[in-house]
Order: sequence, then C-alpha cells, then structure tokens
Amino acid sequence: MSSAPVGLIVALPEESQALRSVMRRVKPWSFPDYPAWRGVLGGREVVLTQSGMGHGHAAACARQLLRLERPALLIAAGFAGGLTDDFAPGDAIVASEVILLEGSAHRRWPSRLKLEHASHRRAVLASPDRIMRFASEKQELARLTGAQACDMESGTVVREAEEAGVPWLVVRSLTDGVAEDLPMDFQPFTNARGVPHKPRIVLHALVRPRTLWGLMRLGRRTAHAAHTLSRSVEQILSRVDQQLAP
Repeated sequence: MSSAPVGLIVALPEESQALRSVMRRVKPWSFPDYPAWRGVLGGREVVLTQSGMGHGHAAACARQLLRLERPALLIAAGFAGGLTDDFAPGDAIVASEVILLEGSAHRRWPSRLKLEHASHRRAVLASPDRIMRFASEKQELARLTGAQACDMESGTVVREAEEAGVPWLVVRSLTDGVAEDLPMDFQPFTNARGVPHKPRIVLHALVRPRTLWGLMRLGRRTAHAAHTLSRSVEQILSRVDQQLAP
C-alpha cells in the first residue's frame, strides 16, 4: 500500500460537504490558498481541497496539491451535466477519457487506472471553461467531442496530474440531463474564488418565479447527486489500493 495520501479536488462547497460527510477523522488542513481537509475515506488517507469553479481555479489548486502533498492518486470529483440520454440525473460516472477544451483546441487523455469490479458506468467527459446552460449547447458539445458528460474542472486537473506523472481518476455525479436547460447562468453570481454567491442567486430568483422553481428542482437533484457522489468515491477508494503500491 502506498503511504502517500490520495488527493481529492472538488469545485463547490456542496461537493466538499458531501465528501466530508463520509470521511472519518476529518479535520481542517493547512493549505495556502484553498479550503482543505484531511481524513480517511474508503480506508485511504485523503487530502480534500475545494478549488472553486473553472479551469484556472482547478489548475492552480491541482498544482498546489501536487506540490505540497505528492499524492499517490489525484481524483477530480463533483457534479456534471449529461450529454446523452444514456445517463440520467443522479447517475455516477467514472471518466474513461477526459477532453479539455481551450478555445478551439481539444486535448484528450484516456484513463489508465483500471477499476476492477466497479459498478460505476464509464463515460467520456468533456471539460469546457463555461457552464453548459442550455440543452442546445450540451447537444452541440456532444456532437463536437463525442462526450457523454461535461464539467468545467476535470480537464485542467487531469492535465496537471499528467504533467506531474501522477495517476488520476475523475468521478462525477450528474445533476442535469442533456434535454434540460439550467434555470439561470450562475457565472455572473460567482465570487473571485470561483464560488457561487447564494444570497445573490436567491435574490435574483425571487422576482422570477420560473427561475425560482428551476432552482428548487436543481437543488433536489444536487442533493441526490451529492449522496451518489460521496458513496461512489468511498467505494472506489476502498478498491484501488493494489494499483497504488510504490
């Protein structure tokens, strides 16, 4: 068994709370620029960090985690949007391939870490640097990349892990399907650390009943996805030891 911890990177407070809820011996961890916690998950020592949304925040957090902790494995975890009818909200996926979209450039990395007897479905994951709010955008992204799900952070986390020579996994739980629009554009309500400002979002929605209803629906989906995410990461970590031997 490797003595180095597993590094976990999430973007949002809801994602970090979901993982901390199933960690044992969890405690705040000293990190220069990001909220961080250390504990045990799935029998593994883990360091969990919360990067904020977007390529830049995720990449900087990954670099810091890789430099300070030298993890045996780096996992990008959190929520994602579906890009195909084969996946529904609440489904957990493990990326078989990650596609980073930067302008017109697409970089692809296949996952080389095999999970034996895993119950999680495999999916190609696209990682653009903006939220795919509308169903039409999701469908176009699927057409361009062949991906089955998307999120904003996994691509740059994987790039940093590849450059550092550290094994990686991406574990995601879907909050919305390919045929659904999100209720609003969250990025204008995001602070400098890449975290959505909830009071501003609520104030915006209160005078827009349709948006408010959509947020409530998304909130229920997110709660379900958070539960699925935490259990999935815990299960994966309980089975990955043999591949992390020094």
